Amino acid sequence: MKKTVLISGLLALSTAAFAAEKKSYQVNGMHCGGCVKNVEREVCKLEGIENCKAHVVNEKKEIGTVSFSLKPGATLTEADIKNAVEEKAGYKFAGEYKAPVGKKKKN
Repeated sequence: MKKTVLISGLLALSTAAFAAEKKSYQVNGMHCGGCVKNVEREVCKLEGIENCKAHVVNEKKEIGTVSFSLKPGATLTEADIKNAVEEKAGYKFAGEYKAPVGKKKKN
């Protein structure tokens, strides 16, 4: 829902313009809490990131994610995230995370 803020009766601004952009990326090679800490340590310290968390999605397949919000006006790129994941933390960056669609149960 969009809200409008009236400032001094002269200028109306949309609060949607100030909303943080949410991002989630897949990280391959993560299988434990230590992996989560390594990815969080490198990605979450990047300039412009807030509310950053990493998770192991599938321990057997070693698939994890790192999710965060970009502060308004942040100039961080996907290449910056990839560098933090691969060069700094030592895992495989696999691009934007798309949550798997649930399997239908057979009757």
